[in-house]
Amino acid sequence: MGCGVPCDTVTVIAMKQHPGVQNLLNRARLEQRCCFGTNQSEQKALRRRLKTGELVSPHPALYAAPKEWQALNPVEQCMHMVRALALRHPNWVFAGPSAAAIWGLDHPWSMHDGSVAIISSTSSRHSAHRRLTYIYMHRPSTCMNAEGCGSRVWRARLWIAR
Repeated sequence: MGCGVPCDTVTVIAMKQHPGVQNLLNRARLEQRCCFGTNQSEQKALRRRLKTGELVSPHPALYAAPKEWQALNPVEQCMHMVRALALRHPNWVFAGPSAAAIWGLDHPWSMHDGSVAIISSTSSRHSAHRRLTYIYMHRPSTCMNAEGCGSRVWRARLWIAR
């Protein structure tokens, strides 16, 4: 910029601060997940940062710092979205490439297209946005094993462990 200060520093200095947003971003970074607002004020502040390019939104209402997001490979990006969505939607059961990432299964990164897949018992369910894929399963509860792989307890342990 000609002032001798790195551009990233200028951006941080010029950024309008919101009392809880930096805490949200720091906590999400520590938990290796995307950030999301928990109230209307935080959500508005995050959207303002998105509009100025200070954040990216890989999934509706989920946010990340652009440089950090771009440094993640497709599986890590998927896991960041899944961890955040699991907190927002504790009853969701993840499927497809999202489940492969959760379990740490070896799979081609090309399977990840930026969307997250979940199980749905409704066959005609249409996604409200392109980043959520519903995979139909007639009776989702019958697919769960005796160890309770679909239980909230298992999911909570998984997110903490990762």
